Amino acid sequence: MSRFAVKVAGVARTAIRRKIAHRAELFVLVLASLVPLFMMAIWMGIAKDAALEGFTPVRFAAYFALVFLVGEIVSSTAAEEVESDIHSGDIGSLLLRPFNIALYYFLSELASAMVRVIPVFFLVAGVFLFSEAGQYLHLSYLLPALLGVMLGFAINYLLYFIGGLAAFWSDQASTFDLVLTYMLTLFGGVLAPLTLYPAWMQSILEWSPFPYIISFPIRIIMGELTVEQLINGLLFQIVLVVALSLLAHFVWAKGVKRYSVFG
Repeated sequence: MSRFAVKVAGVARTAIRRKIAHRAELFVLVLASLVPLFMMAIWMGIAKDAALEGFTPVRFAAYFALVFLVGEIVSSTAAEEVESDIHSGDIGSLLLRPFNIALYYFLSELASAMVRVIPVFFLVAGVFLFSEAGQYLHLSYLLPALLGVMLGFAINYLLYFIGGLAAFWSDQASTFDLVLTYMLTLFGGVLAPLTLYPAWMQSILEWSPFPYIISFPIRIIMGELTVEQLINGLLFQIVLVVALSLLAHFVWAKGVKRYSVFG
């Protein structure tokens, strides 16, 4: 095993222990993750008598089961962790490590996803295996859907990482965390499929990062996109990852400079 791989494994083990130790945080995350299940029940009830824009109760069940799964995968606590480390001064010791700080938090997020996703995966798999919801799962699109989930994970992580860096300048950086969470919930397809939103709103949201975190990968695996829409969406995800990475690097450099002067 290479030295880099050993370092990665070490960071991952530390991150997993850290996540498990914060049981209260995990409990809150689990409660928040139940929102798609509540919305599933609501929308299935609304569509019980007549399909809503092509969504039957079974299709709603398939959609929100996937929201539950993908939401767990991409969920991020990076803003909270970065803010906590900055305000506690722990960021100083992290700066001394021979490891890219953004990569450190990224691996921490991966570890958190590993802790959360396994039980959710089996639960969602059961929904598709033992109900009619399986008819809306197009496994021929599995690979591009997985790529979409990975890119969505990176986009969400970078947004929260940048939000956490606001702690270099403010004691109220947690506000950014809340705003991002509300924005993703409202405009990421968590409360309802984005195709049910007004056309003008859909047009605006297409140029924001939020639909590409949860909604876009789900639409891929449900076979709702044309080949052109799929390719354009993946390309836009890549552009977002690159742009947010550059922004994160810029904000981090400014923050560390300020920390070195005033810390």
